[in-house]
Amino acid sequence: MNIAICDDDMHMISQLGDIINDCFLGETNRYTCDSFLSGEELLKSLGSQMDKYQIYILDIELKQISGLQIASIIRRQSINAIIIFVTSHHELMQEAFDVVAFHFLIKPLDIEKTKKVLLRALEYLDVKKCIFQFKKGKKIYSLYYEEIICFESIKRKVCITAKDKIYEYYGTLKDVMNVVNLQYFVQVHNSFIVNMEYVETVDGECVILKTKQRISITKKFYKSFNAAYRNYILKRLK
Repeated sequence: MNIAICDDDMHMISQLGDIINDCFLGETNRYTCDSFLSGEELLKSLGSQMDKYQIYILDIELKQISGLQIASIIRRQSINAIIIFVTSHHELMQEAFDVVAFHFLIKPLDIEKTKKVLLRALEYLDVKKCIFQFKKGKKIYSLYYEEIICFESIKRKVCITAKDKIYEYYGTLKDVMNVVNLQYFVQVHNSFIVNMEYVETVDGECVILKTKQRISITKKFYKSFNAAYRNYILKRLK
């Protein structure tokens, strides 16, 4: 899980960091949390990667570029990001709904309430199961399902073909299948798991992805693939 805090008050950043750590029970290997003292600093770090973080905690009353302006920029490119505002003024809360804010927190922070809001955000992401996380070295990567086209096993590595690039890390497809939401992903081959959102058509014993990649459906997975893909199509038609 990748979290960004943007506030021009170092004490507030430190306080939020401690609360986030409590939410993860001190297991720092489960998340990364980056802090920024200005909107400009955050936007510079993001570049064109508005989905770099899954949760943004933004002070509304930042100088030059406000938290609302930052949220508007993020929301134009990332509909899934959770945005939580921090403000000293109740009257600004209404504007927060224009960018589909998840929640807002009033300064000074109520620690227990803040913790509950953050835990709800984490639960929301977990229920949706819209994020796949993997670790490479000391860095934790988080990808939205909509970014992932397929997983491929190459020797002892898992290769993730995403919309923007290819990622590799040491792991197995068995581990992938144990954590992804099976309403979206299905294994078709000992070496391939595909995101059904990217299936363009099924041609006999091959699945053809929207990227025009052809992947064989082996006999071992043919029945389970057909059942999973049928359920996926029916769910979309409801």
